[in-house]
This record gives sequence, C-alpha cells and structure tokens, in this order.
Amino acid sequence: MCSQGVAGEKIEVAVTPVSVFLDQSSRAFCAELHVVGSSRVFLACDDATGKAVMEDLFALGKKGEPCTVLGEVSGRAGEFDRLVVSQVRPKAAGGP
Repeated sequence: MCSQGVAGEKIEVAVTPVSVFLDQSSRAFCAELHVVGSSRVFLACDDATGKAVMEDLFALGKKGEPCTVLGEVSGRAGEFDRLVVSQVRPKAAGGP
C-alpha cells in the first residue's frame, strides 16, 4: 500500500515520469510520477502546475529519464497524491 500524503506537504524527491494522460473529470493533462525506489506515485496536472514544468516532465517521460521534482501535495486523486510541481531538475549523468 502506498503512503498517503497530506495536503501542504513539501516534497523534494527523485521520480520517473511514466505516462501522460487527459484526466476526464478535470479536463487537465496529467503526468504520472513514480518515486524512484518506492511504490509511491504522484500526479502532476496542468491545471495546477505551470506549462514550462509540465513540458519538462513530458519530455523526460518520453525518454524514460528520472528527475528530481520540488513541489507541494495538493490532495488526492483516487489512489494518487496530486502534486503541484514548482521545479524539475534533470538527474545529473552519473549522479544521484
């Protein structure tokens, strides 16, 4: 079972964007972010996360590349924590 986040929880974590989809209920594009080394999954959606950040997540997801995201949990969307991502840092080659 995944741990459940609390709204307002600040997050800085390594993730791999694995899929992008249109959330039919909110009509927002979302990226599913799997936490590296954990079963925890976040959703970052363009109704709360800025366009430039979402574009970075989409590009990294196409390549299957992990990155570090900074953001804040905004609540739950079904089985996932919703995350408002403020910054994406690509994983450095050969680094953590």
